Amino acid sequence: MKLAHCISRWLALFTLLACQRSNLFEPAEESAIRNPIFGPSGEVTIAIEVSGSHTEHYRAWCVETNGFIKYVDALQFDGQATAALTQQELSSLVALFLEKDFLHLQDSYESALTPSRLRYRVVFNHGGMQKIVHTDSVSAPASLQEILQRLTQQMAALRDKTLLLSLIADRDTLVQGQEAKFTFTVTNPHAHTVALVSGDQLADFFVAASQPVFDSELGGSYAPPYLWQAVEKTTSIRTVNVTNLPAGKSLVFQASWNGRSNNGVLLEGDFRVAARCATIPGGYSAWLPLRIIKGS
Repeated sequence: MKLAHCISRWLALFTLLACQRSNLFEPAEESAIRNPIFGPSGEVTIAIEVSGSHTEHYRAWCVETNGFIKYVDALQFDGQATAALTQQELSSLVALFLEKDFLHLQDSYESALTPSRLRYRVVFNHGGMQKIVHTDSVSAPASLQEILQRLTQQMAALRDKTLLLSLIADRDTLVQGQEAKFTFTVTNPHAHTVALVSGDQLADFFVAASQPVFDSELGGSYAPPYLWQAVEKTTSIRTVNVTNLPAGKSLVFQASWNGRSNNGVLLEGDFRVAARCATIPGGYSAWLPLRIIKGS
């Protein structure tokens, strides 16, 4: 039950934050810095969900028309990671889907006799057409197997740059008139340095309603507005900034909140708090619950 609850939280985060816009850029390569991506486009080109017989096998990866990527991996990390493909990488993936005639495949290639194998849900949008195919790791035809293999390789490459994002609050109940303090830690868990590309914003904290509202389709873009948001900016005036995060090192951001919304209203009830690393690669922490109550 605990794992199932965690998966629902990851799914909520994955879809709820799909449309939030920010200064997000491609990986720190010279060509990418010349051509920044300003956050998600809101239009999904390719998406894949992978699930097994156990909930901890769940993975999802979604790439939008401008190369912006959001993904979750229940085995590797909490929350949602973000990254970006170069235009060449994205064009190569789209070309593969067209070459293998994905738009004209059957809707399903699954066998009831293979319950323990990995299950895939693949989405492709192109030229005003959408195709969704369900399959498993054995029943897929050769053309679909090639697509699955390429997507799996791309997901593995992303993991080499995925950051660990941890949000801690000093309380789970906030009495009106007091302040809650949040600490957001961004860690490079790899044995190599990861270059983080950003605009003038490195991180932010935000509060939303306690119950997520999201589309059932992967990459849905319906989200309520943030009730409160605090932004951590860099001191540089450059359009693009590169922060090299060495192996095993962390960036730490902190914020305090007095329970008032951005327009000054003193809130009461149940809410959720999360933080975002606004770099590429970057991502969102898992949600933390926060209850606001009246003072005595």
